Amino acid sequence: MAEDINLAALPDIGLEKRDGLKSALEALKSSPRFCFCLLKITNSDAHLCSRYGFSGATCETKKSFEMEDEDAEKKSNSSKEIYPFIDIFQNGHNILKKYLNDQSYIPNNHSEKIALEKLLSLLLEIEDLGEKMSYEMPELKTCKNKSSWTVRLAHHILSPLAVYQQYVIDDTYESKCDICHCCKEHISGDYGDTSIGNKNVWHGSLDILIGRRVGISIHHEEIFDDSDSKENSTSSPFEVKDGDSLVGDRQQIIAESIVFAFLQKKINPDLKQFLIPTIGMSKTDVLFYLYDPDHDVLLESPPFFIFESKGEISYITILALWLAVNHPILGTGITTHIKDRSFTADFLKHLENKKVEAIYENEIQLGQLNGEIRYDPYHFPDYGGRWIVKKGGKPLIEADEDVL
Repeated sequence: MAEDINLAALPDIGLEKRDGLKSALEALKSSPRFCFCLLKITNSDAHLCSRYGFSGATCETKKSFEMEDEDAEKKSNSSKEIYPFIDIFQNGHNILKKYLNDQSYIPNNHSEKIALEKLLSLLLEIEDLGEKMSYEMPELKTCKNKSSWTVRLAHHILSPLAVYQQYVIDDTYESKCDICHCCKEHISGDYGDTSIGNKNVWHGSLDILIGRRVGISIHHEEIFDDSDSKENSTSSPFEVKDGDSLVGDRQQIIAESIVFAFLQKKINPDLKQFLIPTIGMSKTDVLFYLYDPDHDVLLESPPFFIFESKGEISYITILALWLAVNHPILGTGITTHIKDRSFTADFLKHLENKKVEAIYENEIQLGQLNGEIRYDPYHFPDYGGRWIVKKGGKPLIEADEDVL
């Protein structure tokens, strides 16, 4: 449920922060550093069930501009092979343009009002946020507990940016943090069942579910190789080197993204569009994948750095996260340009038969995939949210549809 906020006036973030927001919006609109490329799947085991969950998934891909193209003119014009980040969030773009042109502007739509207020409120505290999120903090440098960083991201960035801000953290973590180490505050989210998929095909647990609308995949080790300077802008923003840990992790996140998109189509059939984001995050980087099961379109972003060179939180990354976690409100789906490109991911083509295809289209589920007693705040909130699952079977207690 969206948070009910009295928005007689939006927070005044001041001239300096408005300029920072304006520059970030321009970067997402025009910089090739912050864009999407199309992916085509070349090898996949989506028809199989891995005992290791999503981390064992195989989903090899090629970027559209890497594909062999006999048309020399198209091949040379590589700028047509990438798409500005903001293009698929045109509603968010329009809201911010109106606000930046007129600070007295308040959106008429209630959800849009809340979304804008969330962004501005976080920007008001962005300096303090940089200190809280810094991986140089002793508590984070010495903590080997994955849930500590997960809690920090959820508590200080993801939930505060989201209109639908209730979040659930994977309860299969060996160690759970109920208090954020940096501020000693109790977290507002819960630990619960974040498993998605189907036991016969790809399935596993996401690290965070935000409002049941956004999936987050956390990687405790750096997703990206840190050997090269972030100031190096001579290489492609999409370049991945042999040996980068991204090679293994990106296949996992792609698999999660595809399954999560099919899940959203099933549980939220009234969405205006189904280009669904799944976000990969490490201590330093953010990676965005979006899949549209209706059009079989798979998009990948380059890494977005959480921190600027001097340790400040990046305005660009905060803005990109705000757009993604509020995609039902701010997103507008694949563009006409992408549709006209007729470049598909070919996900279904790699499935063995129509029966497997039907599993993805009709039988992807949220929860009940780990066969044990679990806690899920989305089920029976008036009764403590506990549900019991038979090992390998159906739940002993069924939740009413209007509760889910």
